[in-house]
Amino acid sequence: MAIVRGTSILEIGEIIIRPNATALVDNSGVPTIEYNSARGLDECTAIHESFHLKYLAEGFPEYRWAAPQLSSENELFLDRVRDRIRNGLEHALFFPEMIQMGCDPTAELRATTGSSISPRPNILGVGTTDFAYAASCFKVLAEQAGVDATQYSTLLIQKGWRRSVTVGQAMWTSIASTPPTTPEAQVLAVTDGLNTAFMGQQRFEFAGWGPTDQRGAHRQRTVVIRLQSQ
Repeated sequence: MAIVRGTSILEIGEIIIRPNATALVDNSGVPTIEYNSARGLDECTAIHESFHLKYLAEGFPEYRWAAPQLSSENELFLDRVRDRIRNGLEHALFFPEMIQMGCDPTAELRATTGSSISPRPNILGVGTTDFAYAASCFKVLAEQAGVDATQYSTLLIQKGWRRSVTVGQAMWTSIASTPPTTPEAQVLAVTDGLNTAFMGQQRFEFAGWGPTDQRGAHRQRTVVIRLQSQ
C-alpha cells in the first residue's frame, strides 16, 4: 500500500514548480504519492498516481542525464521537458482505464486550457520555451487521444507558437498508433521525442541502462540519456 504525504512548492533559482502530485518509491522501498498540500489530493489524482507507481513496479525506469557542465537550472528544465514526454506516453496508456473507472483525468486540463500560455516573443531564433510548448502540446495530444484536442493547439497558434504545435503534433504522430508498453520501448520513445522537441538544437541519445537502485524490496531501474550540444 502506498503512503501519501503533502509537500510544498519547489524553488530552484528563479524557477518555481507547484506540482499537483507525483509518484515515487522512496529509499526504503515504500511506494509514495506526494501531493501539493495547498491543493489537496482527490480520489482521481490518487488513482492517477497509483498508475504511475504500477509502471515503476513493472520496471519502467527513472531517467538520468549524461551531460558535461549541466547547471542545476538547465537540468531542471530538461527534466520538465522529458517528464512531459514520458508522462504523455504513460497517460496515453492508462487514461482510458481511468475513464472506465469513472474518473475524468483531463478535467483540470480542459478547465485551465490557455491559462499558462504566454505570447511568443517577437525575436529571431528558437528559445527554450519553444521546446517546452512542443513537449506540452505532445502531452495534451497523448492525454486526449480520441478526444478533440484542437482547442489547446489553436490557442498556442494564436499566441504565436505555431512551430511548437507542428513539432508537438509530429511527436505524437510518430507513436500514436503504438504507444510504448514496455520499459525499453518507452526509453526509445522518450529519446526520440526529446530529439524532435528540441528541433535539432540539442542531440539526445540512449547511453545505456544505469545501475539498479535497491530500495528495500524494490529494484528501481535507471536509464542514462546523453546530451550532446550541437
